[in-house]
Amino acid sequence: MANIKGYTSFDLETTGLFKSNTDDSSAPQITCAVTCRMIRKQPGVFDTARPLRWTEDDTFASPATMTIETVVRLVDHLYCEMQLGYPPITWNGLAYDFRVLAAQAEYVEECTQQIKELALSGVDPMFNFTTHQGYWVSMASVADGFELPVNKNSTGAEAVRLWLEGSSEDRKGVVDYCQNDVLVLSKIVAKIDATGCIRRIVKKTGKVGEWRPPTKGAALAASSVTAQLPDPDNSWMTAGPRPQKSDHTSWIDRLVVDSSKRKRSHAMGDCTPTARDERDPTHSYDTNAGGPIAPRAATPQ
Repeated sequence: MANIKGYTSFDLETTGLFKSNTDDSSAPQITCAVTCRMIRKQPGVFDTARPLRWTEDDTFASPATMTIETVVRLVDHLYCEMQLGYPPITWNGLAYDFRVLAAQAEYVEECTQQIKELALSGVDPMFNFTTHQGYWVSMASVADGFELPVNKNSTGAEAVRLWLEGSSEDRKGVVDYCQNDVLVLSKIVAKIDATGCIRRIVKKTGKVGEWRPPTKGAALAASSVTAQLPDPDNSWMTAGPRPQKSDHTSWIDRLVVDSSKRKRSHAMGDCTPTARDERDPTHSYDTNAGGPIAPRAATPQ
């Protein structure tokens, strides 16, 4: 991977959740995704490109979910961004978003390994927080802790219903909801980058709590680094689940990289800076064909 120049903020919306932490065959379908390159100018200051919206049908006439071809193109895009110095950054993406991608791309050669690399080379501030502190924290709580507007107009469960049962405008609204989460995450990342800490609203008191890790940069450490740490000591918790690292990473151990899997339907293309990074970073490009990517796969917003 190239020297880190920033991040690619990333989020998925799906048709539901996994049935359990061990049943990968129960993976939901992907309804849409949004990616957004964040170019780091100085600590806490990023230039944010226009988000790219990934859907199967950009008319939203039907509740279509992503085909394997579109999933592969999304993975290709994230992998190219990572190689250019913009690793993915997510909120709970290590436990969920990348697990969903791995389940959807299970039978495509190379994708399994690429998704594993994306998951471990990427950054998940929630995973970092939970591994050190021993409990989960929501993105909304952290946005409130940093006094950032969230503008939530839906929930994950409502987004599922609107996609499957709603109108074309409702489905477009689900993509807007996903994009809003990506932009909020981008603002949170900038705050963490500037302060070195994660702030949140404590449920019991309603006051701001701050986690400042003892190691500089740990709040935005790559997941592969945090995964080397011991499990958190949350024996003090008397109610609710006690998160462990395996809650986020056990699916990776179950991945099988199999060279007998079916071939891609297209070549991945060239991810070198001369081939891609010098172009307009606000647009997505098909690195195989050398031109703008098909509108059904990704459209600039």
